[in-house]
Amino acid sequence: MSLAASLLFSCSSPQIHNPCSSLICRLHEEEKKAVASGIVQNTGVTTANFGNTALVDSFAHTLALGLAGNATLTILNLEGNFLTEDGVRALAESLRGNRGLKELRVGTQSGSDSFGPECAKVVADCLETNRTLTVLVFQSQDPDIQARIDSCLSRNAAEPA
Repeated sequence: MSLAASLLFSCSSPQIHNPCSSLICRLHEEEKKAVASGIVQNTGVTTANFGNTALVDSFAHTLALGLAGNATLTILNLEGNFLTEDGVRALAESLRGNRGLKELRVGTQSGSDSFGPECAKVVADCLETNRTLTVLVFQSQDPDIQARIDSCLSRNAAEPA
């Protein structure tokens, strides 16, 4: 991991907020992927706010690989980046095995406020088995699929922790 990436994990705070103003926007793509790996391997970070930090699908894919087995991270904000449906699908697939994430924000990616029915169906399918996510900032273009997603989130919110 680069020095810049490792600095994000050097503090004792369980939260990473506004890394763009400090480091992440200046990192090369491989360094950003190292940050993603570090987040899911780190057992102290509970909140990661990477909103508006010019992240792309490779970051989402690296995060997704580790999120399935991570129970520490509870809030992940990836809004306002350049994730496509491919990156969002990878993150959704990780929800099948994830038992810690309570809030995931992937809305408003590169000028888009909603995702197509194929991506939304994957999200809804993955939420069927996830019992921890209660907040998802994601908008489907298909109202029926969005209703399925909302139903899963409501079920999770109603279940005891």
